Amino acid sequence: MEGQTVPQEEYKHYLDVEDVLKRVGGNRVILTTLLKKFMNGSEEETLKAALANYSADTFADAKAAAHTIKGLAANLSMPALRDAAFNLEMAVKEGGEPGDLPDAVYQARAKTVYVIEAMLASGEI
Repeated sequence: MEGQTVPQEEYKHYLDVEDVLKRVGGNRVILTTLLKKFMNGSEEETLKAALANYSADTFADAKAAAHTIKGLAANLSMPALRDAAFNLEMAVKEGGEPGDLPDAVYQARAKTVYVIEAMLASGEI
């Protein structure tokens, strides 16, 4: 998903800085550290691996990976990624096929990373 861009007026949909700063007590150093760890994380690769051999026998791995991404996104105030991961988690949990839902997660993550990088570069974080 290289090359994802997001208009600045939509940044809050991908990273709600005000909300996440409250979570970390206003500490921008901690926030920056957490966001950099998120960007370097392997959660997307774990999800891709779980979905590569997706079947009724292996759905638990895909569900767990989507759940992890949802939790990280919720804790870091990333609404678009949280919602996309939640939708995927529910589809898998209910035994359905993931369809286009993984792509929605990958796109939301790519756009979230774009927003983080843009905000770090501009000094907004």
